[in-house]
Amino acid sequence: MGHIEGPSRDQRELLAPSLDNRIGVDHAVRVIDAFINTLDLRSLGFSNVVAAEMGRPSYDPSDLLKLYVYGYSNQMRSSRRLEKEAGRNIEVQWLIDRVEPSFKTIADFRKLHPDAIVSVVRGFVGFCRSCSLYGGEVVAIDGTKIEAVASRKKVITPKSLAEQGAALDRKIARYLAAMDEASSPSFACCSAGRRDWWPICSRSIGSICRRRNAPNPSDSRSNAIAKFLAMSCYECGGYSCPSTTRGA
Repeated sequence: MGHIEGPSRDQRELLAPSLDNRIGVDHAVRVIDAFINTLDLRSLGFSNVVAAEMGRPSYDPSDLLKLYVYGYSNQMRSSRRLEKEAGRNIEVQWLIDRVEPSFKTIADFRKLHPDAIVSVVRGFVGFCRSCSLYGGEVVAIDGTKIEAVASRKKVITPKSLAEQGAALDRKIARYLAAMDEASSPSFACCSAGRRDWWPICSRSIGSICRRRNAPNPSDSRSNAIAKFLAMSCYECGGYSCPSTTRGA
């Protein structure tokens, strides 16, 4: 008896299924699509809602907004990750009609409309709660302390609700800041025109060597380590950095 096998990848189909047939009728992306389509994006502060008559066509802001709401719902912060999902994820392809914006386009859209995106995501979460789309079957608790005693200190007042709302706004701001950080190079050596990457890295290696009683950073081995770290960047791995092309 053999293993379970699917149809051959070379098998041609007379009636190929459409992309819509691959997405279930109760799939979450259909909720995102229906919710965004009911919004008046112009009144919410989004630009390019109406396409310009001249010039290069721009992406529909509703598609980029759907992409961000999908990323928020699936814990995807990086614009580069969203760019990859648009090219390989059939859920995203169905949601944004198979357009494939670059990571820079996705990041610029967030930078231009941060407040509008936050208001839409907040409204989407409220809509899902009102329709009981969140099951709430799993509750994660950090530690063993649970607020269950109705003492004076535990009673929820309008003031405490306002403080909780302010805390949520700060969390949202940190979330957007993390997305901006994920979309930009993490080290200064990736900046165009940066020529002081080697002295900075040498000083860093020197301080590490002094703390660990390692050999002097001027010897060949320490220099090689410093140069390797300077050329190893977070986003691009050093292959396209100006520092790499200007390196020794």
